[in-house]
Amino acid sequence: MKSLTGVCLLACLLVFRLDAWRTKIDVTERFLAVLPAAIEPEGFAMRNVRIGILDALIPDRCGVTTIGITDETARKIEEEGPKFFESITQSRSNLTQGRGPVVFSNWRKTPVTSAGSIGESMIMAVFSCAGRSGIPSRKIIEGLESGNAYISGKGYSQHYVLPGQKLFVHAFID
Repeated sequence: MKSLTGVCLLACLLVFRLDAWRTKIDVTERFLAVLPAAIEPEGFAMRNVRIGILDALIPDRCGVTTIGITDETARKIEEEGPKFFESITQSRSNLTQGRGPVVFSNWRKTPVTSAGSIGESMIMAVFSCAGRSGIPSRKIIEGLESGNAYISGKGYSQHYVLPGQKLFVHAFID
C-alpha cells in the first residue's frame, strides 16, 4: 500500500512540474507578442506580479516582466540610438488576449543618473509592490542609471529597453 501511495505522489509531482513548464511557455509566448517586431527576443520571460485582495472589485495589481533581447538588436539600438525607435509604434501581435495591439509612443532616452536617484521612479514603485526575486532587478537599475536606456509609456504602464543589459522591461501598476 505504501509503494502505491509513493507512486501516486511521484506521478502527481511529475504532472504538476509538466503543467508548470507548459504554463511558463504559454506565458512567455504571450509576453513575446507584446514586443515590437524590431526587437528580437532571446530567452524566457521573467515576471513578478502581485494581485491584491481587492482585485475582484477594482484593479489592484502590479508587476514587472523582463524579456532578453538578442545581441544583434542591442547592437542596432546602440548604433542607431533614438532613430531605432522612430518606427516602433505597436507590438508585433495585433491582438493581445482579445484586445488590440500594445501601442508605443514618445520613445525617449533616459538621462544619466546618479546611484539611488531613481528611487521615486515608476520601476522602483513596482519593485516595492511586486518584489525583486526572479527578475534581474540590479541589471534594470544599472541600465536606467547608465543613461543608455529608452522608455515609452506614461503613468502606470511603462516599457523600457536596456541595450547594455540586453533587456526589454514592462512595468505596470493597475
